[in-house]
Amino acid sequence: MKNSLTITLTILAAISSAVSQDRREVFALSHGDSVALYLMTPPSSLQGFLVYRQGPLPTQEGYILLTKESPIRPVVDPERMMAMLGSDWELVARAAETDDPFIALRRIRGNEMLGRSLSLLSPRVAQVTGRWFYDTGARRGKEYAYRIVVVDDAGRRLDSIAIRVTPADYVPPSPTNVKVSLGDGGVKIAWDYPNWKGLPNDAAVRFDIYRRMGKEKTERVNLMPILRSDATLKQYVDLLFSYGTEYTYTVTATDPLGRESKPSMPVTFIPQDKIPPAIPSGLQTQGAETSILLSWNMSLDLDAAGYNVYRATGLKDEPVRLTRAMIKLDKPFYVDSTVQSYRQYFYSVSALDKANNESAGCNPVMAMTKDLTPPAPPANVSFKLDQRILKLSWKRSPSTDAVGYNIYRGEAIDRQPLVNRDVIRATAYADSGYQGKGLLPGRRFLVSVTAVDSARNESERVTVTVDVPDDEPPTPPQSLRAENVEGRHVDISCGPSQSFDVAAYELYRSDERRSEARLTQSNAAPFQYRDTTVAKGIRYRYYAVAVDSAGNRSEKSRIDTVFVRDFTPPPSPRNVFARATQQGVEVTWERVVDFDLEGYVVYRSDFPGASGIRVSKSTVKSLSFIDPEGKRSSYYTVRAIDTSTNESLATNWVQVR
Repeated sequence: MKNSLTITLTILAAISSAVSQDRREVFALSHGDSVALYLMTPPSSLQGFLVYRQGPLPTQEGYILLTKESPIRPVVDPERMMAMLGSDWELVARAAETDDPFIALRRIRGNEMLGRSLSLLSPRVAQVTGRWFYDTGARRGKEYAYRIVVVDDAGRRLDSIAIRVTPADYVPPSPTNVKVSLGDGGVKIAWDYPNWKGLPNDAAVRFDIYRRMGKEKTERVNLMPILRSDATLKQYVDLLFSYGTEYTYTVTATDPLGRESKPSMPVTFIPQDKIPPAIPSGLQTQGAETSILLSWNMSLDLDAAGYNVYRATGLKDEPVRLTRAMIKLDKPFYVDSTVQSYRQYFYSVSALDKANNESAGCNPVMAMTKDLTPPAPPANVSFKLDQRILKLSWKRSPSTDAVGYNIYRGEAIDRQPLVNRDVIRATAYADSGYQGKGLLPGRRFLVSVTAVDSARNESERVTVTVDVPDDEPPTPPQSLRAENVEGRHVDISCGPSQSFDVAAYELYRSDERRSEARLTQSNAAPFQYRDTTVAKGIRYRYYAVAVDSAGNRSEKSRIDTVFVRDFTPPPSPRNVFARATQQGVEVTWERVVDFDLEGYVVYRSDFPGASGIRVSKSTVKSLSFIDPEGKRSSYYTVRAIDTSTNESLATNWVQVR
């Protein structure tokens, strides 16, 4: 609608330019004794215009004021606009592209092109925009002079426009050369109309199409105006029609005052349907053992009547129609029961309309029948073990469509994974276990063989039981750790073996003075053990072995070495005394009582409180010590030491006497 109004505006602007005699801003049309004046440029919201008339001419009388009550001004109130437009509101709403009266009023006033076009299509819109004046006081055939004076809101004159008009009845000429044909989606009506040459009796701005069906009443087809344009083809497409029905079409032209031309020469037309319906979509297939089900989307064409189904055995083969009678429109499915078992077919579907036009077939869709009958199982399944490699053999399945065999192995009948990746074509198979390392020793396996046909159906399983001898020792226990606890005992923890058939775990200990001995045996891991038979000051080695159900023993676990000691120092010696002798400085002290006392060590310093140096190279077992290098100026202290090499705190430093 918007583009059409733009084209019409070009014509109407040319009309106004040709008919204006003064400033070319007024367009005048007459109808009998009446004259309609259109201002091509309306006054603003604060302006209006007065209309004066002089005549009939020639006359010496002056102009008389026709707009006596008040100047003609544009409407600024949306509610008043709605009341003035009446049934023309729909035209304005479509052109302004809104249902809001406030927005519509703003657009037709703000858009000069839109407002001018709608004003020439509808006198009511011209009144709303302040462009229109209708003079009913003129006489036909007499010449009159009109003056339009633009004033502001205070009545002051701003501009003046003059035009001369001779009222007469002008009826637009009728359209010619009307042609009717069947186009895409409807009946196309085309006509000719002369290009506008600037004559006031050729002010047609719109066309209307009328249609009579058979002998019935003639009715207008177009709901909205068909705007006149010299730049585009003059045509209209009638979408509401029925094939095989007789229609008679005429076309009229109408000017801004609503004067309609006589109808064009009538053209009778009977549309014949020669257009096939759309190709069906969404074809899907579902194969069964003895039939194939087809389904597709129902056709939405208004004149669709039904479907045909075609089948081919290959993409390059010519499809053959399967349906003797057309499938009904509302039942878009078909069951093909003429198929062979486990065979490939290609299907397509076409649509037919009520005129028996048939569409092309849809893209072929492949379907296959299903073979749901399993083959007979193999017979005489046997085996032998060769270094834990399982060698199976069997006799062929008697079924003619058997193409191979599958092997399953597991420790339970409901947990048997498939061993082979591809179907086995031979009647023998060597199972070397995971990563080719042979079957796990000491395990019992259930091994099954099935026959497979060309449709991948499997027979029942034929199962044999395989016991693999256990001749492999388990892996050693993991994460053995021994920890000294204050020199009182050793805590040992040991993790499990990674082997599945371990029946027991044994813990061993050895030291520098005794031979190896077993400490304990456990039936499960991880386990813990506390060795309370240790002695301080001795280094011990611990390890564990795993024993499986067949009596196979693992290698030793990680060996952990522990030196047993405590961390609590003994008491400090008391009453330390140092005196000079001929052999050197003699240091004496009182006996220290401690359960793990090893002896004493003696330190000498040149200053009291210094760190000093140890002068007893070995542990002193007695309560005295002679330092041959001592001096009278030296200072001494004594510390007790236990079997864990813990030294007591130093006594007070004493000077030699």
